[in-house]
Amino acid sequence: MAYKIKVAPKPVSTNQEAAIHWLDRWVAWETAHRRLLWPLVIGAVCLILAGGGGWGWWWWQNNQAAQIAGQAAQYYPAPTEAVKPAPAGEQPKSPMAERCEKALPLYRQISDRYGYSRLAPLALYYQANCQVELGKFDDAQALYSKVINRYGPSKTVAQLAALRLGYLYAHQGDRARAIQQFQQLSQQPTAANRDEALYEVGRLRETENDRDGALAAYQAVQKEFSKSPWSSEAAARIKALGGASAATTPSVSVGPAPAGAAPAPSPTATVAPASPGSSTAHPSPAPPTGPASSGATQKPPPAAAPRTTTPAPAGGGQP
Repeated sequence: MAYKIKVAPKPVSTNQEAAIHWLDRWVAWETAHRRLLWPLVIGAVCLILAGGGGWGWWWWQNNQAAQIAGQAAQYYPAPTEAVKPAPAGEQPKSPMAERCEKALPLYRQISDRYGYSRLAPLALYYQANCQVELGKFDDAQALYSKVINRYGPSKTVAQLAALRLGYLYAHQGDRARAIQQFQQLSQQPTAANRDEALYEVGRLRETENDRDGALAAYQAVQKEFSKSPWSSEAAARIKALGGASAATTPSVSVGPAPAGAAPAPSPTATVAPASPGSSTAHPSPAPPTGPASSGATQKPPPAAAPRTTTPAPAGGGQP
């Protein structure tokens, strides 16, 4: 007689029971909230696709702008080829003006077509510099103002544009607007070129024979930017004007002279008496001798690529 061995059924594991229970609960919840769930899922997928597409479009903008900027950099600000001489019978152009004529449409193409790229602010700034080289000062003013208003004072390229705009006003003889522009820039705490702007305030006041205003500006440069190279330039101008250095003015105290002795000298430099027939006791201001010392009719200095954060195309120059 055959014997049949009975095999006891294997118990369902706890993990399997939990998985089945969780799946049942999920199906029940999904059935109850189907109208709310699927629109959310579809919306999340659309957001992911839109984000990926936006990133791809931004990358494409930067790539195209970089290629054009590489072509423009061959002409301005750092040329890599010699300028051909003008044909016979034609008026020769300055090398910089000829290079700017070639670079200007390329930089304009970057700002017009790829305005959201990282190089768009720099392209606007270089356009303004090229307009200055071509003598189109009104167009340059509009472009500098556009950079300042669009990108704000925290951007290095906007700070450079603000400085160049002040130089442009001074070059055109509008000293009042130039002083106002330099003062506004010097009062921006994030500006990296505050020292130069403040020095230019003093230089312009000196050209207007405003000795006290010039000394105040130069002394402020010494006090606030003691480690800046503009501080040494300000010290030279203070000495030329017969003023006291900002480093010594607060600490000098004049006490009573001892009996029988001459009075102690004033903290400010002693002014020589005026010559016969002279109308003033202090000497007239000497011409500025600093880096920007050529007076209000000086042409703005060459443009500069940003010194710190803004990436410049290959071959950036100095303003």
